[in-house]
Amino acid sequence: MVRNILAAIVGFAFIGVLVVCTDQLFSFAIDGFDAMDPRPTFYYAISLVTTTIWDMIGAWTCSILAKDGAGKAGRLLGMGGEVLLLIATVMLWKKVPHY
Repeated sequence: MVRNILAAIVGFAFIGVLVVCTDQLFSFAIDGFDAMDPRPTFYYAISLVTTTIWDMIGAWTCSILAKDGAGKAGRLLGMGGEVLLLIATVMLWKKVPHY
């Protein structure tokens, strides 16, 4: 069980690092990106696609690390992700578009 929990944590960390790196690339590539409020629509579209890819890579990493308990680790990763997404939705409700 400990291996499953650690695999889920590593999967989350991996996803988080990739998402932060993607946002940093936007900051470097577009002048004044950090000051834009709200962000341009293309940012949200690209962010949705890249985050989906990063989620799949993080889930794959989680399952590789969990080995025999990949199903349990995947469920932990999924449940944890839903909790974090709920928290992010509440915190960012007035800052991001709702489409």
